[in-house]
Amino acid sequence: MKRLLLVALLMLLAGCGEQSGLEGPPLPELDKRCGSAHGDWNTLWFEAADGTKLDGAELGAGPRGVLFLHESPDDLCGSEPYAAEVAGRGFHVLIIDLRAFGLSHRGPRGGIRGAVADVRGAVDELKRLGAERVAVVGASYGGAAAVATAPELGSEIDGVVSISGELDLGSAQLHALAAVPRITVPLLIMGSRNDHYLDQEDARTMLRAATSSRAQLVEFDGSAHGWNILASSQKQRAYEFLIGFLRSVTE
Repeated sequence: MKRLLLVALLMLLAGCGEQSGLEGPPLPELDKRCGSAHGDWNTLWFEAADGTKLDGAELGAGPRGVLFLHESPDDLCGSEPYAAEVAGRGFHVLIIDLRAFGLSHRGPRGGIRGAVADVRGAVDELKRLGAERVAVVGASYGGAAAVATAPELGSEIDGVVSISGELDLGSAQLHALAAVPRITVPLLIMGSRNDHYLDQEDARTMLRAATSSRAQLVEFDGSAHGWNILASSQKQRAYEFLIGFLRSVTE
């Protein structure tokens, strides 16, 4: 609640960062909005595939694109430190607020149709900004969204990473496990063995359901969930796998 109030105040009173893409009201700089920022982000508005206005921020440049999808209940601020780290390794990164999160509009529909429209619009925006190949990385809710939407995007994307993404979020119509057999691009699943939301058994169930010849699972000790895996004592190993995968699918 405090963050939402702060964002509203910033949009009215604060200066905004450099922006591009769709026109809209000024967006606050990420360091003001999120409390800190780990790069010189370019904030922007863009459209989902169904015309819903979404907000995001871009960092880095070049043909190797990576789209980050946030956890819930959270917004793009949660992914910012990890996306900035990836951008620093030579990738062109876009972080976004999915519809009805953060500053993004609610749109005419939710569920899987809304999620597909959001991810497709974000992939198109990242390519408009100069990326040629795009991988989608999501954590928790964002991981489930990345996996659930991947079959509909097909060859529009080049790889999917789910970090602790749940098997099935029925209330959001994000049925990740059901989607896995229809994913044709490389898939990386990352999870902690004792995570209450995606434990070792669930992660291995997802891997077994995959039909992509380039599906893999990386497991970590402990119970770290979502982005916390990239901030845990095992972050060096986690980043090695993540960066290696992203390089292989965007080369």
